[in-house]
Amino acid sequence: MKGDKTIREWAHHQGLTTASRGRLPRSITEAYADARFDLLANYLEPQFGNIYGDIDVTVAGYDMWTWNDELKAAVRHYLLDEFPSDLWPYFFDRPAGVELDEIARQQQIDELLARDDPFDVACLVRGAAISAVPTLRELYDMLLLHGRKTWPTEYEQADVVTWLDAHVEKDRLRELDPLCAAAHPEDRQPPTPPDAEAITAHVSPAQLLTAWQALIVSEP
Repeated sequence: MKGDKTIREWAHHQGLTTASRGRLPRSITEAYADARFDLLANYLEPQFGNIYGDIDVTVAGYDMWTWNDELKAAVRHYLLDEFPSDLWPYFFDRPAGVELDEIARQQQIDELLARDDPFDVACLVRGAAISAVPTLRELYDMLLLHGRKTWPTEYEQADVVTWLDAHVEKDRLRELDPLCAAAHPEDRQPPTPPDAEAITAHVSPAQLLTAWQALIVSEP
């Protein structure tokens, strides 16, 4: 996930914050037909239940889970010893090719656990897993989006936004948006500056992939 998008902003895309409308998922599998990206949540669920929480958005002030010693120890163990190493570049922003030594990684994890709540950390892990998918076509394979004329749910759309935010710079979004407009010719004002969430809101999954492939083909 890019550094200019906070965890809370990403979670908002997922429809999992108390600010979102409607009933939130009571379990991970209810939220996502394929929960393969919820690595930390899946790891914790047998012992702790749904880390995203059973949230009633009609109750003002309702908050996410808070830390206790057992939960924090389990999350710290997962991040240090179980977290896939190829996801680290998407979990903590750092220059390409720069590896964290064990001490630096422990320090960053401890700072993360002191700063963010369990919900935030689970969302950050999920975002890293989505972002690590090599290509948009492969993500479509996982989410069963090929040929779809509408987004199945807001969750699949949010996953694609997460991937675009991780892989497409702002100037490339400027090039992608006119291609999406051509695929979706209804008169509209393109977002300024272009935004992955706004772009996906105006096109179908099939139209977006077609525009993306056209952009890739046009690259030198």
